[in-house]
Amino acid sequence: MLGIKKTVVNGQKVLCVAGLKIPYRTKHSGINKLLCVGKINIPYHISSVSHIPLFGQETLRNIRCSEQQKQKSEHYRLRKMWEDPEKVRQRLEEIYERKLGKRPDLCDPRAFTEKLNWLKLHYRDPLMTECCDKYAVKDYIARTVGSDSHVPTLGAWTAAKDIDFSSLPDAFVLKVNWSSGYNIIIENKNSISDRERKKLLALIDYWMQPMCNSYYDSFNWAYKDITPVVYAEEYLDKAGIAREYKVFCFHGKPKFVLIEQNDGDEAGSRVCVDLEGKLLPFRFGTQPETSDHHLPGDFAKMLKSAEILSRPFPFVRVDFLGTEQRRMIGEMTFYSGGGFSEISPDGWDEKLGALLQIYK
Repeated sequence: MLGIKKTVVNGQKVLCVAGLKIPYRTKHSGINKLLCVGKINIPYHISSVSHIPLFGQETLRNIRCSEQQKQKSEHYRLRKMWEDPEKVRQRLEEIYERKLGKRPDLCDPRAFTEKLNWLKLHYRDPLMTECCDKYAVKDYIARTVGSDSHVPTLGAWTAAKDIDFSSLPDAFVLKVNWSSGYNIIIENKNSISDRERKKLLALIDYWMQPMCNSYYDSFNWAYKDITPVVYAEEYLDKAGIAREYKVFCFHGKPKFVLIEQNDGDEAGSRVCVDLEGKLLPFRFGTQPETSDHHLPGDFAKMLKSAEILSRPFPFVRVDFLGTEQRRMIGEMTFYSGGGFSEISPDGWDEKLGALLQIYK
């Protein structure tokens, strides 16, 4: 399978296999992802390391063996060690160097990525825990900018076995609240077999175990005291999730926006713009650049909401999805990219770091 490469040729997604370029598309069926080549539909999952489609059903073993989850599990196993702040700092330095290829200065940070990791170690605001909780943040959003500003919740439960499928519509999304990527898209609940439902519940039950908390990924402090919840959200069609506007706010002021174009299971494309929509001369992450960076008609309203939501914090990223007709806040992120995003070209990590003032 390592000989498979995913790419785009003339706007068409293709798999490059043994010199052949095979057009494909992806879709969901029940809880499964399907790789569609012509009329053939093949269940698959995405390798967390290489983002290459691996044929076969996604299993708990696949998830437990992912690099991210292995790191979480190891950190959880050694959780007594992390009661020593110095040990946490040393471990963050190791992760940073492994991901970005250089040793950070977390005692006197200058770069944006260094400062995000410094905040993990030193900045403590209980309100951040509410806002990192992908379920509880809806209350903060509602009382701050209005209850129509977040994706509607259809139900919430403290255990996977308690999920009331009968109360849910045909299409919905199940999520666990204390880490990124814990989402299951259900496009037609009637297509889910009993076996698939058991698999779904086992997966959610695993996601709700303590070692799956985002804190144990890279010591994202604000997640540490979140209580796990599984909840159902309204299903958004492709138009609703095709484009996200991620507003980077420093000390209560939006400074720039990362526009992300989503394409199903692909990594997506992105670009950074200023508050007038002008292209900025740096890249955030390694995803390809999108050529479309137009601003929607409700952009000023998005910025105003982001400003209000971000006022209590030194830094937060506020993510918007939906359309002009119905704009919603997806989440608030205090450790964008975990504090390990590649910011290029050289020098821009430090320039962005100058926007974030920290007080020792």
